[in-house]
Amino acid sequence: MATLHGLDDPEVQPLMQKMNADSWDPRIDRNMLRPPERYIYIFTVSPREFIVDRPPLWIKFRLRACPRGQRYALVTRIPDPLMQKVHNTDTGKFRGEAHDGLRCTIDLLNPNNPTNDPDWNAAPEMAAYFSTSRGSDLFAQGLFISLKETPSEDEIRRAELRRERYYRALMAQADELEVTDRPGLQAMLKGEEGTDLRMALDYFGEQREYHKPMVPTMDCPNCGEPIKKNVAFHKSTALGGLLCVLDWRKAVMAGVKNKSDVPEEQRWWGEEAPVKRAAARPRSS
Repeated sequence: MATLHGLDDPEVQPLMQKMNADSWDPRIDRNMLRPPERYIYIFTVSPREFIVDRPPLWIKFRLRACPRGQRYALVTRIPDPLMQKVHNTDTGKFRGEAHDGLRCTIDLLNPNNPTNDPDWNAAPEMAAYFSTSRGSDLFAQGLFISLKETPSEDEIRRAELRRERYYRALMAQADELEVTDRPGLQAMLKGEEGTDLRMALDYFGEQREYHKPMVPTMDCPNCGEPIKKNVAFHKSTALGGLLCVLDWRKAVMAGVKNKSDVPEEQRWWGEEAPVKRAAARPRSS
């Protein structure tokens, strides 16, 4: 009876390598042929795009921004297990190596996080160790993971809270530098933290001497001063600080003007239909 040898048999390996010199590698990782057990979904609430370049797993890996007007967006999905192509120095060929997909995804979004908890923070005694990789925590920026194609409200809200916490910390740092270290503040504004700081100020509707919202303007048709578009009224230096009104109805509704102030040609209430009152029913005796 013929003997059936396995691929790891010492007699079979040399023969197969000789017959398939260009393509055969008997050390095949079976995980290369298996489908993923699940996917780890990455979402974002951040208006900023990120590029992660940490070979061999992540080579210029683009994490897109959340489009304007959307609360969150799907960035990508990571297969679990995640296969890595590894060079076999003995044969010169490549083999597959399986990694835990969840662990790889967390490492992608925060390489300083050794746990499976996105909210993990380094202990105070480890702060100096992690100080050399500031800005690498993308969980703080608003990226988050889910095991579902549609994230839960709790997952979205936790991501928003992490981003708000990061934004507040940046604003507090910048406010301190503005008082104690102006050159340090300028250096901060020129880096990536400066980009995040400006987004933080816009997010909370805050203004600073170094950051004022850019809004479209127009010349007022009444007094000629530059004003924001679509405003109903504004204070005019040309009129000695008096209120210049473009929309009298909105000015009255806002309480800055009375109906008695409205010019006759701008009065609108005369055109409104009178309110009809229901006739009183006679009381039954």
